[in-house]
Amino acid sequence: IALVASTAPRDQMGYALGMIQTAVFAGASVGPFFGGILADLIGYRATFLFSSVLFAAGGAIVFFFVREQFVPVERGSERGVAAIKGSRAWLLTSTVLAMTSVLILMRFVQMGGRPILPLFIEDLGGYSEARAASISGLSFGLMGLTSAISSMVLGRRGDRVGHRKILVACLIGAVVTYVPMAAVMSAWQVIALQGLFGFAAGGLLPATNAIIAASTPPERRGAVFGFTASAGAMGGFIGPLVGAGLAAAFGFRVAFGFLAFVLLVATVVILWHELSGRFRTPAPVIEEPTRG
Repeated sequence: IALVASTAPRDQMGYALGMIQTAVFAGASVGPFFGGILADLIGYRATFLFSSVLFAAGGAIVFFFVREQFVPVERGSERGVAAIKGSRAWLLTSTVLAMTSVLILMRFVQMGGRPILPLFIEDLGGYSEARAASISGLSFGLMGLTSAISSMVLGRRGDRVGHRKILVACLIGAVVTYVPMAAVMSAWQVIALQGLFGFAAGGLLPATNAIIAASTPPERRGAVFGFTASAGAMGGFIGPLVGAGLAAAFGFRVAFGFLAFVLLVATVVILWHELSGRFRTPAPVIEEPTRG
């Protein structure tokens, strides 16, 4: 993401980042399906070897076909503590912190419902464990498909109308489509809501990353995107623990209700950020240490 954000034209940033997210969602959707087929046909060990070949192919594509006009930034005597303070100043801007909060909470919600959804579906319709797993797989696959489509479509749309508008609209859409999860009465309702939620969630990522890219200078984007990726991963780690714990203690509907509340909090944070004009706050200027 940092590489694309540093090389893509500014007026096509959303489209470029949307294409990256589309590829991620598409791979995540079809990978488990083909992995399962390969495991049945050639065995588990051979499937892992085949996956290693795909990793090598990805590395070869980057090495031979990706061109980067990289020029090291002269930072004078900015080393040690001064360099850390410089990076931290960009990480602590209001816009980057708001976008990081969105990434954490969104990953929290996405992963929080994943371990309990098959059990919830099984409880809803009295399905067998295998049948509930198949329905859950269908809902996750549909969510991945709609996310892939919206990442590309809304990423390009953000370049035309502004990524802040897309971000706010997607957050509101995510809340509207996730709140009913706590009140569904059948499996097909779960599938439909997951598909709609995927469309809203897919548009969030390119918009968020485009805003981060526009708020930071190219020489700081590696550190900033590394920080936001780590924060999002932390949300994905905590989400399943909380979701499963709430479901075990209070029931599935309470768990999904809490996840919907977390989405609402993320929406309120961004709306407050937008209404207060903080998106317009310029990024800080890092003063380079004088020489001599």
